[in-house]
This record gives sequence, structure tokens and C-alpha cells, in this order.
Amino acid sequence: MKTKFFLVALMFVFLPISLNFLSLNQARAASDTSVVIQPSKIEVTASPDQKLSRSFSIINRSNFYVKLKLIVKDFKQASETGQIQFYDATVNQAATWLVPQYLEIGLKPLETKDIGIVVNVPKNFSGGGHYGAILFQSTDSSGNVTTNNFGELILLTVTGSDIKTSAVIQSVNFGTGFMQKGNPVDFSFKMKNTGNTHFDANAKLVVQNWLGKEIGNYNIGQLTVYPKTSRLFQWRWNGTPSFGMYKAEVLLSNSSGTNNTFKPVDGMWFILFPWPIFLVLLVLAGMAFAIIKYRDKIFNTKILNRKRIKILSQNMGEIISIPFKRISK
Repeated sequence: MKTKFFLVALMFVFLPISLNFLSLNQARAASDTSVVIQPSKIEVTASPDQKLSRSFSIINRSNFYVKLKLIVKDFKQASETGQIQFYDATVNQAATWLVPQYLEIGLKPLETKDIGIVVNVPKNFSGGGHYGAILFQSTDSSGNVTTNNFGELILLTVTGSDIKTSAVIQSVNFGTGFMQKGNPVDFSFKMKNTGNTHFDANAKLVVQNWLGKEIGNYNIGQLTVYPKTSRLFQWRWNGTPSFGMYKAEVLLSNSSGTNNTFKPVDGMWFILFPWPIFLVLLVLAGMAFAIIKYRDKIFNTKILNRKRIKILSQNMGEIISIPFKRISK
């Protein structure tokens, strides 16, 4: 009887702790998950009063059950480095044209789920680029959000017979120091989009020597510049030659077109010269020259002093010998 009472007492003591531990594990599963979305963005071209459907996949790579809440937000480029900011627009809000299939989903460990979206363009929608996102928020068993937003980007371009859409791209600044000490050499390139829709392109950096021979070809990847913004891109050239004159060019190819020909948009000449090494050698050469010069000066001074002493000794000998000669007479 005492044993049964003791077991019941233990159950009442440890049951709340176990439930609390389980709730903690669920919250940890919600916050420590590895969720992947494929593809990371979807581009849609539509006309006003047109409805289109698309889909993407979400993958739970963790060993925990994940519960996710779906919300719709607008997004924009917040900095020249490409940082994205999510917000609620006051005009043409994404929630008015972007509808996800679910408001909430659950993913079992290692489960993949397809999620559909509907892009419903209003009849009086303005032409050009509009940018929305399906964001996912991890929640615990109580429905509280436990992680930051992540999600699928939707890039919508609204076109029509009387709507003009264009991405007008221009190079603002492509630069590196004219005199480079070499290995590595850093490049920066800024592009500005003055059009009303986003610009997508594949980019690469080509380096040529002064004879026009290509010595380096580096794939930069896909670049996206949103309308009325500038985007700064930075690259590094490793394993450079020791010295010489070279030309670096940025080439772009429109990723949406069928012609994958790269065209140069900007470039500059620069010189590779290991000036720190040259400066050290120059200082060492100056020190050696100074030592040699100082040594010659000391040597010449010693010889001159010896001659003076010899002459002075001879003169003193003559002066001292004169009186003795007179006495002898």
C-alpha cells in the first residue's frame, strides 16, 4: 500500500516536469529547425485583372516537428549591399494581390511540402515592379512566434498594351586603386536602376594584360537591382601576378533572355606594383649608400689628419733644431 502511494506521489511530482520539458522541446524544435525553401524567389509577369498560380517547396531538414505561420508582406531593398526589408505598403499592398494556399502548416521531420500561391492582379494596378513575400514564422505549441521571418520572395511585373515597363541600368562607379600592391586586388562596382521594374543579370569579371590577353575570368553570379535603387557589388582577385599593367572589365548578360552573350558595361586600367617591397629595398639601398659614404669620409679624414700631423712634426723639428746650430758656431 505504501509502495503504491509512493509511486502515485512520484507521478504527480514528475508529470508537470515532463510536460514542461516536452513543451520546451517543442519550442526548441520551432526555433532550432533547418527549413529550406526552393526556389528562393519567383518572378511573375502579368497584366491587370489577370490571375496566375505558382508553387514552391518548403523542406524541414531537422529531426523535430515544425509548426509555421504564413503571412504576406511587401519588401524592398533597404541598402546598397542588397539587404531586404519587409513592411506593409500603403499603396498596392502585397496582401491585395498575393494569396498563399495556407495560413498555417505543420512539417514532420525531414518532410517536404509544396505550397501554392495565387497572384491576382487588380484591374487598376499600376504598371512596373511590385514586390511581395510569403513569410514563415515558427511558433510554439501556444501559437507564440519564436523565430524571425524568412520566406519566399515574389517579384511581380505588371505589363499591358498601354503600360511601359523597363529596367534602365547604368554603371555608377567601377573602381579599384590605380596603383595596387597585388594579391589580392579588390574591386567594387555600383549599378543604378532608373526604370520601373527590377533588373536581373548574370555577371562576370574579366582581367586582361596590356596586350589584350585574358588572364582571368571569374563568374560573379546573378545580380538583382530593384527599381529606383543602386546596388554595390564587391569582388576580390586572388593569386595576382607580381607586377604589370592590367585591365579589368565587368560583363553582364540578361538572365531572362535567350541570348547569353556577355557585354562589357564598365572597366578600368590599373598597375600591379609591389611598392612595399620596393620601399624596403629603397630604404636598404639608402642605408648602404650612407654607410659607404660615411666610411669613405672617415677614411679620407684619417688620411688628411695623418698628413697634417706629419707636416706639423716636420715643422716642429725644424723649429727646434735652429737654436742648437747657432750655439755650435
